[in-house]
Amino acid sequence: MASVLRIAALENDGGYPGSMVFSSVVGAGLDAVTRVRMSGAGVRVRIVRPPLPFLIAVAISVAADAAPGPRRLLLDTAHGSVESVFFHVLARSGYGHAGGIGSHLI
Repeated sequence: MASVLRIAALENDGGYPGSMVFSSVVGAGLDAVTRVRMSGAGVRVRIVRPPLPFLIAVAISVAADAAPGPRRLLLDTAHGSVESVFFHVLARSGYGHAGGIGSHLI
């Protein structure tokens, strides 16, 4: 008997325009998922490894011109689609970016 599809969380549930976010969908019965999609425009998602019963590893690509706001993650199975948790396209703050070793001290 197949387990019921349940979604507990999406780890790394936000990203900035122009970014790629690696994340995991966590739950139960996830090995029944055949495809993942994102509602709205400007965000694409793909499965990067075969789903496990409790985890799906995904890559989320946020277009450079994606409007800030929530997008719903959709999980497709042989029996239909399930609306899942939200992914958020984050607005740029206007501050410059300081990256590299020790940048957290700036």
